[in-house]
Amino acid sequence: MLIWINGTFGVGKTQAAFGLHRKLPGSAVVDPELLGFGIQRMYPPAIRDDFQETPWWAPTAAEILVDISRKHPGTLIVPMTLSDPVRRRVIFDALHGADIKTLHVTLLANQTTVLRRLRSRLDGRSSWAAQRFEDADAALRADPFGERLATDGMSVPQVVEHIGALAGVSLSHSLAERLAQPARRLGVTLRHIR
Repeated sequence: MLIWINGTFGVGKTQAAFGLHRKLPGSAVVDPELLGFGIQRMYPPAIRDDFQETPWWAPTAAEILVDISRKHPGTLIVPMTLSDPVRRRVIFDALHGADIKTLHVTLLANQTTVLRRLRSRLDGRSSWAAQRFEDADAALRADPFGERLATDGMSVPQVVEHIGALAGVSLSHSLAERLAQPARRLGVTLRHIR
């Protein structure tokens, strides 16, 4: 199974993905953003733009996800903003064509919540992510991008539980896991500062 966690930049996709990964034995987090950074770095700085705008990112990401899904026996968790319906179709058509069971969950939150979450990862109002909020949010709300989950006022563990319920998977629970959550969330944030 592949669980795609979608949403605006800064809504909490990566935190939810790693939270789900810790509670879902045998799962793996696969981040197409890493592919995008590689594509972006191949372009000279003067012509670099959003890697999703290149003709290479969506079909290449789709093929890599299909390959990993065939080789990895557990659930794949993909945290990635995907607000363009054409790119979404390219990726999900490839996944469905390969008979990969998918769940597409879109995390939503209002701009105030997202800006607060961005500040917690040291991104301000003028950051790339904040500047793209309105366009991504409008696109994700206008088109049925999977199951929608309003995350305003929800903690990361609550978001993870909701995603697990939507996926119909059994999540592990332990006191040690709950006690370690704040330190682990900080670790995820620090590893993903761009």
